[in-house]
Amino acid sequence: MSQPIAAGWYHIQAVHSGKWLTVAVPKSNHDDSAYPIWQVEWINGIDPTQRWYFHKKGDKHYVIESQKFSEDNRVFTIENGSISNNAKLICGVKQGKGEKYQQFKVEKVGDFRYQFIAAHSKKVLDVPESSMDDYVQLIQYSDYDTTNQMFNIMPVLPPSNL
Repeated sequence: MSQPIAAGWYHIQAVHSGKWLTVAVPKSNHDDSAYPIWQVEWINGIDPTQRWYFHKKGDKHYVIESQKFSEDNRVFTIENGSISNNAKLICGVKQGKGEKYQQFKVEKVGDFRYQFIAAHSKKVLDVPESSMDDYVQLIQYSDYDTTNQMFNIMPVLPPSNL
């Protein structure tokens, strides 16, 4: 089952560390550089740096947008469209409707566990060296079916006061 996720807002948690995918906030509003996506401790349920919108792209892929930078149209991007191991995952400006290096297949690999497979390289998202540290930037890497390449995807819940 390669497309188990409905379009919508989600939090993404690294299985091995229990930390959450978070987009870095630039030092200034005029910073056009690529924003790293790293694993960080849970901030809170409403922090937009830890919220991601899954846009369906055809039958098998998604473009995954940052809530924090949705006005800037920033999405999961493999830096420079590289197909190499260790290429960094960044929050880059969406090109067109999302180039292949900005599209990811979401593959269920177990109970509540998923892998993100880059459409252009067929490599999976990976927390390097199974690090447990905060502020470790994600990369793409060959699939070794390890928990540092698996993620829990949890829907963003509406506020409880509604």
